[in-house]
Amino acid sequence: MIVDLFFASSGVETEIVAAADPIEIWPGTVASVATTAHLLALKVLASRPRDFEDFALLRENALADDLKTAREILALIIERGYARDKNLLAMFDDLLSQPSLADVFVERQPAD
Repeated sequence: MIVDLFFASSGVETEIVAAADPIEIWPGTVASVATTAHLLALKVLASRPRDFEDFALLRENALADDLKTAREILALIIERGYARDKNLLAMFDDLLSQPSLADVFVERQPAD
């Protein structure tokens, strides 16, 4: 099992932990998992190639409220000075403008 831990790298750790969803990972063991919205925002902040792949996968199941909250979290990261000299909101919009994985898959299928 791989577990990701993060420490004071985004400026919104308190919000992420407070909103985390408790998930039973095996009987009697519950772990708090960041919401889709928070994961989307953190993937934009990290902005490594794997993070962009993860963003695309998360986006497939994201609701409109998740996207709205992710944008708010990115604004909070910027406001608190953790943007790492990146234009996070522009990056977020750019990632959202990319074709979805489902669209890419359909485009790559041979025509009947």
